[in-house]
Amino acid sequence: MQNVRDLEIRLFEELKRVPVIDAHDHLVPEKIRTKMDIDVISLFMMYSDLRSAGCKNTGLIAGRVKEAENMSIEQRWELFEPWYNKIKWGCYSRDTQIFLRDFYGINKVSKTNCREISEKLQENNKPGLYDSILKKTCNIESLIVHPHPRKNMTHKDYPDKFMRPLVWISSYLHEMNCGKIKELESKHKEKILDIESLKHVFKKELLLWKKENVIALKISSVNLKDENPTEEKRLFQKILEGEDSGADSVTAPDELRSSLIRYYCQVAAEENLPVAVHAGVWGDFRKLAPTNIIPLIQQFPDTRFDIFHAGIPYVRENGIMGKMFPNVTLNLCWCPLISETMMTQFLDEYIDLVPVNKISAFGADYISEVENVYGHWIMALNILAKVFARKIDAEIMDYDDAIYLGHMFLYENPKNIYNL
Repeated sequence: MQNVRDLEIRLFEELKRVPVIDAHDHLVPEKIRTKMDIDVISLFMMYSDLRSAGCKNTGLIAGRVKEAENMSIEQRWELFEPWYNKIKWGCYSRDTQIFLRDFYGINKVSKTNCREISEKLQENNKPGLYDSILKKTCNIESLIVHPHPRKNMTHKDYPDKFMRPLVWISSYLHEMNCGKIKELESKHKEKILDIESLKHVFKKELLLWKKENVIALKISSVNLKDENPTEEKRLFQKILEGEDSGADSVTAPDELRSSLIRYYCQVAAEENLPVAVHAGVWGDFRKLAPTNIIPLIQQFPDTRFDIFHAGIPYVRENGIMGKMFPNVTLNLCWCPLISETMMTQFLDEYIDLVPVNKISAFGADYISEVENVYGHWIMALNILAKVFARKIDAEIMDYDDAIYLGHMFLYENPKNIYNL
């Protein structure tokens, strides 16, 4: 039998030819990206351990503040480099390093070459960039896009079949106010007088979203308040009166929003829309544990819940949820970038635990850094190759089985889950 490392290399090279569904991204449309100024530092900035390392001037390093207007890229690199030397071995930096290595032949960024790299990036920042990286190199057939509020994107900015948007219901409900209710009344020519009429208009709006290319809804994995019709009516009346209750947030929805999230989960089943779920890592991740939505999963057995990010750090709880609940699937988007080692370990376990039609292995989760999508894809393929090689070496599967699973994890599963 060939050694495991040789097997990994062989698997990796074959997996590079497998078609891909990017199962979660935030990428802005190309026409927006090509109007941006891009430099090498910007590729390291969306996901960065700078603040964790103690850096307090990330805005200056990134060139986002007024004080940076007259600074050269070399001057900004001088500020960045001491911190980069503390974080460059982490996975947040690795995808950029992979892109620079494979596309530009550069293994080390420094003050002496940061301008050259930045000029190449800007030179290539033109129409055709997405086709070159996403379609021709990464074999991505379709992306599932969460339009990012930081860039003022909505689902209407994604009209084609390559980038398929979802709607983040948790944020949509959090931002609900008197003005937005009046807009819905005008748009749908229907008076909203109570919660039932609000739900009726919400249903009409959702049906319109479907016609506008929306393929899924998204919520956060938070604890919902118990049903309380009296309090829900009180909160709704406050909104109609133009008053903000002040008690709601995306990670702690009030009684009204909790009830409406349940309503959207019900309608999602009726309309055959999966519900994507942000779970785990980010901010106070304790509030986003995947187990928080077990009551929803049980209440709506016909609704498909696709749990993102393996619920990191709750990866084993997440795996058990995928095993125990038929309506739960496991989306490993962003996971390679958080930790290749961690994902390698829990994916090995997930193959032991979970039916293989429930795992999606790749979603780059970037806003504008399309170059890093390539690096992230390479990291995901490396993980698949390592895990499959282990399984082959342990005589749990053979080579053809591994390629079959790679095709499922990268393409067939997300395609089926999101009805593509």
